[in-house]
Amino acid sequence: SIISLTRRRATTLPEFADSLEGRIRALSATHDLLTQSDWGTTPIALVIRAELAPYALDVQRHLTMDGPDVELAPNDALSLGLAIHELATNAAKYGALSVEDGRVSIHWEIAGENLARIEWAESGGPEIDAQQKRKRGFGTELIEKIVAHELRNPVDLRFDPEGVRCTLLIPVRRRDGFTMRQGRT
Repeated sequence: SIISLTRRRATTLPEFADSLEGRIRALSATHDLLTQSDWGTTPIALVIRAELAPYALDVQRHLTMDGPDVELAPNDALSLGLAIHELATNAAKYGALSVEDGRVSIHWEIAGENLARIEWAESGGPEIDAQQKRKRGFGTELIEKIVAHELRNPVDLRFDPEGVRCTLLIPVRRRDGFTMRQGRT
């Protein structure tokens, strides 16, 4: 579905290739983390760092991240990785990471017995006008529909004048609830 929707939204072949390559790299970065953990749990902080790495040349002064040590199941980590990739790409092209004084804050917390809340907030970037709010691309669709469906929770994505805000609710499951490889007896 990612290829199909990317193709529908692209107006040129180079645009299609760049968008698709970025999304494949996002999946690859999270897959690398999952491979390192033998497809076990992966910390939220590592997923976020992996997805922001392409934008990290000068981003340290623009970025704050904080939250407790929370581990995600493989599919949930992949969904978070895609969402962070889309948010970071948008911020680098049009938002807070596109200007010197822009800031991105990513905070996560435990929001319930089996739920984590991740909040992305941009500030100091170019103001978002009404026309930009109406022009919703594939990244927005991916976050609001595909990621929300995969996480089994709604996503709150807002294009406020002062910057993009996104709140994701992610299941926190015990490892025995998603074990992919069973030991043989």
